[in-house]
This record gives sequence, C-alpha cells and structure tokens, in this order.
Amino acid sequence: MVTTVGILLQSSFAATNSVSVETENATLSAGGKAALVSDVGASGGSAIQFGAAELPVDTGTCEVPTAQQLQDLDRDASEINTWPKVANEKVAVYFETSQIDAEFTGYMEQGAELWNESPCVSLRVVPSCPAGANCVTATMSDEISGNTVGRCTLSRSSSTGSITNGTIIIFSERLANSSSNGKLVTTTHEMGHCIGLMAHRLTERVLMSPTSYNDTPATPDAIDFQNLLVLYGEKI
Repeated sequence: MVTTVGILLQSSFAATNSVSVETENATLSAGGKAALVSDVGASGGSAIQFGAAELPVDTGTCEVPTAQQLQDLDRDASEINTWPKVANEKVAVYFETSQIDAEFTGYMEQGAELWNESPCVSLRVVPSCPAGANCVTATMSDEISGNTVGRCTLSRSSSTGSITNGTIIIFSERLANSSSNGKLVTTTHEMGHCIGLMAHRLTERVLMSPTSYNDTPATPDAIDFQNLLVLYGEKI
C-alpha cells in the first residue's frame, strides 16, 4: 500500500508513491498575495513546526549534527523522501528540458544555480537525462486548472523508499502574464520540491512557503539549505 499526497490528498494503490505539490500564481499587483496549495494532510489539517530553535553553523560541507531536524515545515518528517545517496558524494539530480521551451529552460538553469549553493545537491539541467540518472522530466501544459501554475510529482521505490523519478509541469497559460520573477519563483519552487523538499515552509515570504507575495525572493534561504543538509548530510 502506498499513498499519493497532493492537492486533494487522494490515496492510490500502486507500485510507487507519487508526491504532488502544486503552487499558485505568484505574480500579483503590488501588495497582493496568492495562496499556494499547502499539504496539511499529515498533521490532520493543522500546520506543525519541528526541529531545533537555532541552526548550527553551516560548515560548507554536506555534514550535519545527528540531532539536527528538519525545520519550519508544514507536515511531519515521516512524509519526506530523498533521492538515493552515495556516501560522501553530492546527490546529482538531472532536469530534462526537451519538452519545455527556451524561456523556461532558462528559468530552470537559473533555478539550478540557486539550489547548487547547497553542498549536498547538484542540479544539472540537460536536454535529455543520462541513462540510469536521477531524472526529473520538465513538461508544459496549456491547461488552466484552478490557480495552479506548477506541479512536481515524485515517485519512490516500494522497496527502498527512495525517490526514483520525477516530473515538473509548468502551466504556461496561467503564467502567461506573470513577471520574469514570478516565473522564476514558480520554477525554482518546484525544483525545490523535486530535490526532496516536499513540504512547504511555515514562514511567509520565502521561496518554499505556501503563500507567495509579489516580492517573494527566488533564492532559497538558510533554512532551505539547512533542511537539505538534514536530508542528505553525513551525520557528525
């Protein structure tokens, strides 16, 4: 038995576990805001916060104190999955762009540069994923489905629990009138989900929060990078 976690929190019985995370249009008039879909199923409909009150100093290596926990997330850590990791190596995740246009390929390349500030992950934007690689396929859709502008869906192994592959859908019609920053925020946000940051943040006005304002930064913050350390770091 496996569970699909998404906007409607529907269950699915299949060989893999798919985690869908959706966002809403992030580019509004000055002072405006858009509510992004927040997965609160694991907490019974209420947000929860867990982890240490203060972050340890980032050493610049993919190492983390054993006691350090994920922080500022809207659901329990038991719902979090990761790509397979080789000890003492960065986790490489490829993003295949053959099915998206040049504009969003550019945003994906910018998003990869931003996430690659982490010492734990290496995002590589390529026309086609190498055989056997950790691969996320990017696609585009003209569908207008509510306020959804992007979605990351991840599948995991039923035996190991590790992520096996993923898909990002960019709903281009919903983003047609968005600013460049809005498009970059959406793309970088979904890439964050697809490298393992599946839960939204509780803090507002940050990249991975469930509510996006017009001035939301496209850059991951210290807690995003610290959460990647907890997910992929060697314990010390």
